[in-house]
Amino acid sequence: MSSPAGRCTVCRHPLGVEPHTITLHPDGEHLRCRDWSKEPWPYGRLVRQLRSRYRSLRGALAAVEALGRWLSQRERRWPRDAPDTVLEVQRRVDALRKALERAGFRGPSAP
Repeated sequence: MSSPAGRCTVCRHPLGVEPHTITLHPDGEHLRCRDWSKEPWPYGRLVRQLRSRYRSLRGALAAVEALGRWLSQRERRWPRDAPDTVLEVQRRVDALRKALERAGFRGPSAP
């Protein structure tokens, strides 16, 4: 046997499919009925997380751009500086992988 549908504790209409929160099962409040002036801003943590992610993404983007520019410059020296380039690419890709992982992404596969 299913439980009866809840009612809005403010307007007393059934909660139905209208957006609502549950305050005491099965009853709740329609979002439009809730007195939001009594609620603190609930998204402070989300804003902090987004700012942190933004900083990480900017750092990762800068690392991707820097590696791309460096590779373009090294291509002009190929194959003259091949041994040094191969070693340096490995080092730089490892650094890029770490920057991307800090930003929540997987890094490129090994060259």
